[in-house]
Amino acid sequence: QLIQSSAPELYDLVSDPQQEENIFETNSSLAKRMTGELEDLVSQLGQGAMDATSTPDADTIAKLAALGYVAGSVSAGDDQSVDDLPNPKSMLWQYNLLIEASRAISSGDESGGEKKLLEILETNDSLVDAWVALGRLYRRQGRMADSLSALREAHARRPLDPFLVSKLANALIATQQPKEAEQLLLAALEKHPDDPYIVFALARVMESSGHFAESESLFRRALTLDPLSAPAHVRLAALALRRGDLDTVSAEIDAALRLDPRVAEASLLRGQLLERQNRFEEASQAYRNELSSSPNSLPAAIALSRLEGRLGRPAEQERVLRNAILTNPRSPGPYLVLAMTFLQRGERYVEAAELAELGLQQNPKGQELQMAYFILANLYQRLGNSERASEYARLAQRAAESSGGER
Repeated sequence: QLIQSSAPELYDLVSDPQQEENIFETNSSLAKRMTGELEDLVSQLGQGAMDATSTPDADTIAKLAALGYVAGSVSAGDDQSVDDLPNPKSMLWQYNLLIEASRAISSGDESGGEKKLLEILETNDSLVDAWVALGRLYRRQGRMADSLSALREAHARRPLDPFLVSKLANALIATQQPKEAEQLLLAALEKHPDDPYIVFALARVMESSGHFAESESLFRRALTLDPLSAPAHVRLAALALRRGDLDTVSAEIDAALRLDPRVAEASLLRGQLLERQNRFEEASQAYRNELSSSPNSLPAAIALSRLEGRLGRPAEQERVLRNAILTNPRSPGPYLVLAMTFLQRGERYVEAAELAELGLQQNPKGQELQMAYFILANLYQRLGNSERASEYARLAQRAAESSGGER
């Protein structure tokens, strides 16, 4: 038996069935002959393989991620030979730890999963899969700066991988850095003009920058390259909703859900569509469907809480927001929205101030930071603490001025 790797192995299965004595070096003639036979076999089986290779769809990527293959495929431009890679057997413990980390995170033990990923990276910081898994975990926790940092590390180690380029671009968009994301993607598009991940990510950049016509054209191109892309249909639905084309919204959502019943944001957009049509109970159910498939979706939770308040169900409104805090403990949004809810109702000011302070501790940025200061200024004014109210009012004004906005 010949095992080819950076540390090749050859065993006589008759005299050594337990494969305890590697005779690759001591029986060089047999090793040479069998290596040649293996190379011929690989050549025959691999004929036309590159022509047949296609980019895996999102569902395939998700299933691979569940098995521990959380990064992308090695790009054809990656310049690394088998001889440069470590012996797979010596890496097995890292792979097993990666699987354990994935299972821990999936079961809710995020701190345990993070610890395992960091343990891997302390020993081998070149393992792209671990960096990607860490980036996903941090994004799930709302730690967007940490997520971006982890994905930068992954991209630096495999800069030609279209999957990693698109992931890094999405992280840059999430941290309000669309210009860098655009530059990254345009450079990648020159090397991978027909890669649906790159085209889709560039479309997201155009959308986030307000170039809606260009983004729609790119989303349609992404669909041409990957007709099974449910997320592309979702984004086309979002653009149609923005311009008020409700028939197109419905058609695109239906197309997305046919491809993937659990695709993110499809049910959220359906809820928004139904609200516009004054079909409030159906909209409420649509938001719940979104949360069922994406429990960490803050937009769905906040939309549902607002609608429940509008429907006169304050207890359910509060329950939705408290659950959003549990599922997104490091995101300022649900703390601030619940605090604002109490403020608007004119009740529970002390608890509302505590919630707003907790939201402030999650390091909100931009409008969320202004919102936190504004809420706290109003709450402390109503609590009779004029000194703290004035302090937060000044901070709110300063935050508005630094962002070019108004108080």
